Amino acid sequence: MINESKIKLKHSVSLRKERVEGLENSRPYIGLEHIESSSGRLLISPLENGDLPDEMAEAGESLCNLFEPGDVLFGKLRPYLAKAWVANFSGRCTTELIVLIPKLIDPYYLKYNFLEKELLDAITGSSFGSKMPRADWGFIGDQYIFFPPIDIQRRIASYLDRETTRIDGLISAKERLITLLAEKRQALITQAVTRGFDQEIKMKHAGVEWIGEVPDGWMEIRVKYLGDIFYGLSQPPGYHADGLPLVRATNVYRGEIRKEGLVFVNEDDLPESKKVILKTGDIIIVRSGAYTADSALVTEEWEGAVAGFDMVFKPNKRVNPNFLAYVLLSPYVLESQLIPMSVRAAQPHLNAEELGSTIVVLPPSVDEQFAIIQCLEKKISKLDALRVANTKSIELLKERRKALISAAVTGQIEITD
Repeated sequence: MINESKIKLKHSVSLRKERVEGLENSRPYIGLEHIESSSGRLLISPLENGDLPDEMAEAGESLCNLFEPGDVLFGKLRPYLAKAWVANFSGRCTTELIVLIPKLIDPYYLKYNFLEKELLDAITGSSFGSKMPRADWGFIGDQYIFFPPIDIQRRIASYLDRETTRIDGLISAKERLITLLAEKRQALITQAVTRGFDQEIKMKHAGVEWIGEVPDGWMEIRVKYLGDIFYGLSQPPGYHADGLPLVRATNVYRGEIRKEGLVFVNEDDLPESKKVILKTGDIIIVRSGAYTADSALVTEEWEGAVAGFDMVFKPNKRVNPNFLAYVLLSPYVLESQLIPMSVRAAQPHLNAEELGSTIVVLPPSVDEQFAIIQCLEKKISKLDALRVANTKSIELLKERRKALISAAVTGQIEITD
């Protein structure tokens, strides 16, 4: 202890060391995945009648830490995830959670200290292991925290409970709005590619049951008649710090090509027979793995990139590429045709023959397809603007939450009630 206002963590708590074999104990089990990052909330709890949800009744790890009500649990694995929780029942947990018994400190005040950015940064900076970084209690315990009298600690914790609950409520409301916007967006896309926006148009039953009704005059056609299908690379080339972008399945998400995890290749390393250089208007379709059947339109930004290990569809003049890109992500194609066709014993996989056999409906006129897409994109651009605004607002609220916790537990603001 350096003075009356600061204390080393290890002087305010004791480390609970009791452990038990998971298979020999019926206590509720808590893993890191059950504690929400940065909030201090548990995502799962025993039922009101005392029974345990399946996740909590599972054996968990062979060796578990024990915890009791009032203990504070903190995740030492990837400490930057800020997983801290005050126990309100007896249980057992993964050994990746440190269990602390508060002695001179309020447990809820201690929890908020573990959510404070400066302390988290220090703990994270001390962690060891590149892929699975872990913090050590020896280092954590030596960290100083602001240590006011116990009544002030409780006052701070109560204040933060109120304020973070209010902020979390605002965040939840905005997240619900984003979900509704996404549903509205998908409904507009489905309407556009199955009937257009002419409310007076005459409808007819499609020749395929899962499509339902379509506008009179629209044609039912297999994808193979709308363009050519190519396979990307079969073997991974060497990756480089720069060069041509290689678009892989992990870069494809619901109509967009994303830069996260993007790698680069040298064009000279690519076999000529397997080299597919992407052009604006091409469509990438994931052919195997967890993202099978997802797809994305190649925009001007990705012109000249290299197709990875998936399929590339190059539309012909019978179809507007943007229209077809939306069609491939519509429920009647993605959920009713592509995903069922991709089911395999080992892992999902889609081939060119299956993709080519997929039935789609579209206006016979490319001009009409283009007009529908123009109308659609005008409508969804408004929804996307609202989504972006609300996403930004959520980020600001989360930053406000972190700043509030930091200011309160470091004594930068005076809590009077």
